[in-house]
Amino acid sequence: MSTDIIRRILRDYFKFNVTLQMNYTDVDDKIILRARQQHLLGLFKQKKLEAASDVTVTRLAALEAYLTKNLPRVSQKISPDKIESEVEKHYSAVLSGYPLDPGTLPGDREAKLKMHIKTARGASIAIGDLEQGKDVPEDNLADLDDVIMPWLDQNFGASVAEKSVFLELTKKFEERFEQDMENLNCLTPDIVTRVSDYAVQIVNFVHVIQNNKFAYTLGGSVYFDIKAFEAAGNTYARLEPWSRQDGKLIAEGEGSLTEAALEKRSTASISGAKMSKSLKNFTTIRQALNSGDWTPRGLRIVFLMHSWNDGIEINEGSKEKGSSWEEKLNNFFINAKAVLEDPDYVDVADSKHDLAGELEIKKKETYEALCDSFDTPTVMDKMSRLITAYNTVDPSTVSLATTKRIAAWMTEMVNLFGLNGIATPETITTIGWSGIDVPEDTKPILISLSRRRDYLRRKAKTDAVVKDDLTPIPIPLSSQTTSETQTRTRASFVEVLKNINRDMDKLDASKSAKDLSKDVLHLCDRIRNVDLWDYDVYLEDREGNKPALIRPVTRELRATKEQEQARERKKQEDKEKREKEAAVNAEKGRLNHEEMFRTLEFSAWDDDGLPTKDKDGEEVTKSRRKKLQKDWERQKKLHEAWTEAQKK
Repeated sequence: MSTDIIRRILRDYFKFNVTLQMNYTDVDDKIILRARQQHLLGLFKQKKLEAASDVTVTRLAALEAYLTKNLPRVSQKISPDKIESEVEKHYSAVLSGYPLDPGTLPGDREAKLKMHIKTARGASIAIGDLEQGKDVPEDNLADLDDVIMPWLDQNFGASVAEKSVFLELTKKFEERFEQDMENLNCLTPDIVTRVSDYAVQIVNFVHVIQNNKFAYTLGGSVYFDIKAFEAAGNTYARLEPWSRQDGKLIAEGEGSLTEAALEKRSTASISGAKMSKSLKNFTTIRQALNSGDWTPRGLRIVFLMHSWNDGIEINEGSKEKGSSWEEKLNNFFINAKAVLEDPDYVDVADSKHDLAGELEIKKKETYEALCDSFDTPTVMDKMSRLITAYNTVDPSTVSLATTKRIAAWMTEMVNLFGLNGIATPETITTIGWSGIDVPEDTKPILISLSRRRDYLRRKAKTDAVVKDDLTPIPIPLSSQTTSETQTRTRASFVEVLKNINRDMDKLDASKSAKDLSKDVLHLCDRIRNVDLWDYDVYLEDREGNKPALIRPVTRELRATKEQEQARERKKQEDKEKREKEAAVNAEKGRLNHEEMFRTLEFSAWDDDGLPTKDKDGEEVTKSRRKKLQKDWERQKKLHEAWTEAQKK
């Protein structure tokens, strides 16, 4: 994503001729290992591995091997149904967030232990369910696969040598990656290369390193000798100059502080966020987009709000910040288009502001920011500040030309950053970006409905609605060239309009103008909040006599409505609670306070009905009488309130 953003800036802003070459690491130890494991798992499930034909024995043997390697404190010979208790016994500290060894801090080791515990738990549940013939949850089946694959590879991996096994896996993930990039609106690379296409050149290069005495052979693999390389006056740093002495980084990527593998018997790794992949605690792009929590535009906005060379933590905070920026742009574009497309708008000269000058300042600051290592966070802030400046100015003092120039620049920038589909700064045909317009073929219907609703609302607010105002709203003719989808969409809105006409006809026009106007206002609210909202269209009412804005329902609008509905539900629940409590208190008040203590618990009372002696004839103690007095006074108030209520 960051590469795509930089590529667009270089090509579309600075006008460089950019060629993007992308390389796939399609031959690597991890790829070969995973491909081999998945191939063997497929054979196992098809019962084509004769030595593993006893499925139950294989599952148990694989689980034992997994525990031995990854959870050594758990007894390896334990039955699957006992694993949960064993895990709790030996790893309860880790599960509670503490380090495995006292005196240390929890870190990657503990995180991986938790991952292995989850896998072992899921696999043991799957084994038990399968033995009992039960349906097994997908997650548990996946855990069982993760347990079985290493065991199969250890026992049968040497038998897998077909090149196609490995190429199938890389092809699958290449296709998935390319689809993900398309979904994120990333431009396709100009040139694609693969490591496997250059195997000969790589081998020849390794031979050059060997001839220069900077490599040695061990166990059939060739290793780069870092010590020899540095002894010759060179410096070695993995990827970045400042990481030269970072032994941990070198070990993570290449296996040793003093040696780095150049050529191995098997090579592998589809790279990614290594820690996240190993801990299985990552969310894929596909999962994020399919969940509905993210959109391609939303993800790209979050990337634009961070420097390309910094880590990006995608959390609720960054999501909310990005959503706020996106909604701000949405509202600006919708309002700007409403002004620019309103045939009745009366143009004015700019006065009492310098928005045109502010625009030029923001353009200059944008140029400086993009020259400064593609500083997109600053540009995003400048865009937001310009909209704020525009929104704070009295609209009646802004000319159409100024509104158009600001909206055009905003459109140019969102196109530049890839926030508007395939649009580029050179292909601007309209103001704004996708998602701010309702379906084109429904516009005549919605405009006709919205105008009538505006008219009725204005009259209803002054209690001036009459019968002649409630004539049916004509259904506009459809355009001649519409797709099947457009026809279905239009038909839905035609049905909405027919229903509204029917409900207008049902209004009792014989009522007084005031009462009829009240009914009309209720209908107008329903049209906005229900009839059109259910079809993802919102009529945004504005002050004065301005027509309502016709706009799509966005996630932010939906979230705002859900919050309002939650507040209304809470308000109603509180009201019902108060009414229930009042009803309970009223029922309590039915009992006369002078009679409440005349029970077998006592044997004598004073004139007010307060007990003086208990059932045994003993005087009521002073402390008890004090408590009884408080209860009596409380009941007296309830009874008096109940008595008054009976009179009404």
